[in-house]
Amino acid sequence: MRFLMSFLLLLSGSLFASDIRLDAEEGKPARSGSPELSAAGAEKAEALADFAAFIQGVISRRDGGKTKLPEAVLDHLYRALEKDPGSNELMALAGADLSDQQGELPARVKRLMEFAKKHPGNISLNVLLASQLVRTGRKADRERVGFVIDLIDATWKAGKGNAPDSPEMQRLLSARMLQALLLASREEFGKADEVIGEVLERVPERRRPEALQSAMSVYLEAQKKASDETPFLIGFLMESDKEKFSRKFEEVSREFIHLLSQPGVNLDPEKFLTSAAIFEREGKTDYALLVLTRPLYANPDQLGALRRLAAFYYSEKQFANAARLWRRIVELGGGRTPMDSYLHALSLLRAGDAPAAVKAFEDHYKRFPNDVKSLNQYVLAAWLAEEYERIPGIVNAIPAPPPDFLYLKGRSEQILKRYGDALETMLKYEGRRKWENEERLSAFRIQLVLLADKAKRLDVAERILLPMLEKDPKNPELLNLLGYLYADAGVKLEKAGELLENALRADPKNPAILDSMAWMLYRRKEFGKAADYIQKALTAGGEPADPVILEHAGDIFSATGEKQKALEFWKRSLEYFSPDVDPARVLEKIRTTTR
Repeated sequence: MRFLMSFLLLLSGSLFASDIRLDAEEGKPARSGSPELSAAGAEKAEALADFAAFIQGVISRRDGGKTKLPEAVLDHLYRALEKDPGSNELMALAGADLSDQQGELPARVKRLMEFAKKHPGNISLNVLLASQLVRTGRKADRERVGFVIDLIDATWKAGKGNAPDSPEMQRLLSARMLQALLLASREEFGKADEVIGEVLERVPERRRPEALQSAMSVYLEAQKKASDETPFLIGFLMESDKEKFSRKFEEVSREFIHLLSQPGVNLDPEKFLTSAAIFEREGKTDYALLVLTRPLYANPDQLGALRRLAAFYYSEKQFANAARLWRRIVELGGGRTPMDSYLHALSLLRAGDAPAAVKAFEDHYKRFPNDVKSLNQYVLAAWLAEEYERIPGIVNAIPAPPPDFLYLKGRSEQILKRYGDALETMLKYEGRRKWENEERLSAFRIQLVLLADKAKRLDVAERILLPMLEKDPKNPELLNLLGYLYADAGVKLEKAGELLENALRADPKNPAILDSMAWMLYRRKEFGKAADYIQKALTAGGEPADPVILEHAGDIFSATGEKQKALEFWKRSLEYFSPDVDPARVLEKIRTTTR
């Protein structure tokens, strides 16, 4: 009703310019020098006066669209329209009311529908009524759709003798195409085809593209739902309905594209955007591209057309083209809204240019710092561009970040060697993620323990490992891990020895466990025994030896006084990369020993 009131208020300006005026003292409509009127003319004048009086009251009260137009005024307008069905003023008012009828139709509308059925020659009124009933109705409202189809049919029969270029014929042709679409919605494709044929025979050249666009919609629906059964006729195979409508869709599509591609044809390209969606859905991307670029012939910098073309390229996974168009849109001032600059950055990301995407996202958030919805893509761009310094700050700005982004934050902090921060982040990730099975959770917890070791948080490592050992007390991997952590930290060495002995009973030739036992003995200053175990670890590990075992071997043989042997192992530990071996630390040992 607010839309109706706004429309009526605008319309009232033209009505006040007529011969109707209001007597401010009596509050009644009066006429200045009005001539003798026919019965229909008098009814119309009174109805318009009622309406004008109501509008004048609305304006004086300044309540605008909040006021509902009285039923009595509307009823009077409709009755006047039935007596003067050619009145443009009354039709405009009734049309505004009809545009607001989305539910059960009031009595005045039903009465007008009965009037229209009895008077099919009122072309303007009947076409208006039909179009508004369709616009405000639902597809499932078969009674309303059926009435509109019958009304258009009757009006066409009454008015098809009008001149081809007359306004009446133009209205009728538009109504007929509407009728074809409604018939297609009821899957009466044969009747819809007949209607389209009549329209295409009569429609003038300047209106033909619009008719062809509607025909495409009908034939597309028909080819999808029609039967594919191939009939016989006198021994010959005929095309099925599906094949027929598919052929007709191709024919009207080609003609439509031919007309649209003519440079001298004066068309409003905005009317044909539906066809772009049709062609894109049917895989005719070259046709869709022509429709979308047509508005840019006259104005290459038209923002609406550029946006549609960019969206088309994005949907076709032509992300580099989409990114170039969104950049142009931003340059033209379209970046005043968050969506334009966001889509520019996102297109760059999808095109594989992560560094450029990061820069675009950075610019985007300088302009729109409150646009948190796009931060997820910003994180991905920074990760792919290996700009790890950015990631923790971006993730922190996301309200309730998803677990996957906590993981990226934790990994970035690890890469940056911020092990304490990484551990806290990964613990949050563990708590928020839904784990598929216990095996994957256990594997991740082992990684958490290793991270806790780097963060010098033995308390966290114990808190994770001890419950795991309670569930699986003979697991050599868990026994070795906790024993090694104690040994490396130089604490609970007796307990470490027990854990590692149990681990060796379960897996006596495991080089990692042998190395841990050697390291525990080294911490206990039992260097001879440590040398025996590290030698076993080197033998069991094969070639190339683990860089960690080689560094430990160097430390142990240095403690036994075998400096040359220690130097050999330290140098060998640098030959292969290991995240657990610090080259600077090893080089310092070498320099100290060779002085």
